[in-house]
Amino acid sequence: MGDRVIFTDKSKCCGCEMCAESCPCGVIQMRPDQEGFFYPVIAQPEKCINCNLCSRVCPEQNISNIASEFRYAVSGWTKSREMLKKSSSGGFATALSLEFLKAGGIVYGVAYTSDYRGTEYIRADDIDGIIKLRTSKYVQSRKKGIYHTLECDLKDHRNVLFIGVPCDCAAVKMRFTKYDNLSIVSLICHGPTTQIVQQQVCQAIEEMFASEIDDFSVRYKMNGSWKPYYLYAHLKNGKIYCRKWDDTAYNVAFLHLKRPSCNNCVFKEGNFAADLLIGDFHAARVGMESYNESGVSSILVLTDRGEELLDDVKHTMDILSVPLSQATHQRAVHSSYPAKLDRKLFAITLQKKGVISASRLWSVKLDKCWVRVKDRAMVRGSKVKAKIYGVIKKWRENKGEAEQH
Repeated sequence: MGDRVIFTDKSKCCGCEMCAESCPCGVIQMRPDQEGFFYPVIAQPEKCINCNLCSRVCPEQNISNIASEFRYAVSGWTKSREMLKKSSSGGFATALSLEFLKAGGIVYGVAYTSDYRGTEYIRADDIDGIIKLRTSKYVQSRKKGIYHTLECDLKDHRNVLFIGVPCDCAAVKMRFTKYDNLSIVSLICHGPTTQIVQQQVCQAIEEMFASEIDDFSVRYKMNGSWKPYYLYAHLKNGKIYCRKWDDTAYNVAFLHLKRPSCNNCVFKEGNFAADLLIGDFHAARVGMESYNESGVSSILVLTDRGEELLDDVKHTMDILSVPLSQATHQRAVHSSYPAKLDRKLFAITLQKKGVISASRLWSVKLDKCWVRVKDRAMVRGSKVKAKIYGVIKKWRENKGEAEQH
């Protein structure tokens, strides 16, 4: 008897892996599809006892059980210059994790694998572990038994802090809701791309410099500056790869190939199963009190526990109250990014020719032109530019539909 597919509609599976790790019979396995995204299948259907636990722990199928509301928002940055320089934004997640650790707690979050070819959730019980969790990762992370380890810590009455993307946070909240020693911090998420992209980018850099990578970041701060972002890799032979993020094939893949569920994400405003929601405070501008050239974190409080977590870290941070409307203004907080019209074409090209070739598709170049003209037309109000934008948009839609068929 062959594998039994659990999700025929891939947009209904967020890849949290909770079903696989919760199955009492151990018959659910995560298998990658051609795009590199992992989905659960029942590998031994004859051993399935039809307990339906996989459905009960699925956050996608139980979204109606999640309800949240933002209480207030603050922004800020760590007082440690070194920590701020090494963080993606204002260093709040690292500062909070270190304080949690000092109090005897355990932190769970995402780290790169030892070869930097992928990402996975890990258990951090020392400073070295916290350092591994630092900075953003833009590919979907594997779980590899981490939920079982987390549950053991909860059962041992250890205070646990889980930091992850909204869907994974929802899975953890639903599965371990009975434990009052669990704190959850959700990241503002734009939707990850496949680990194939991470693998191919790292391989290309290593081949370019004939050496292995020993440090990697998609949010490197050049000269300590928050923006623009840089893709950075340090190699064992001492050489360095550093390129503006917007000019990389990795960025193109991040925009054009997200997990199907991410293009219609249900874990947005009103559906955050967390105590805090954190990310970049993009509303900060030069000259504003809330601006720091080295990075600013956005912290949105959702629960009493969230308020306690924020209080615990205030002495290590410069914190400012900000209007809730500013903190929730960025799109990733309240809505998902729809799939690009060339998503299918991009995925096929990635599989056949690799991420570099996929990033050079005509549709990618057209998309960049479309965005650029659109932004200028909207900002400057030019009728001519608006007309050009309309023409490009129509051509783009027609081309995209042709490729889909």
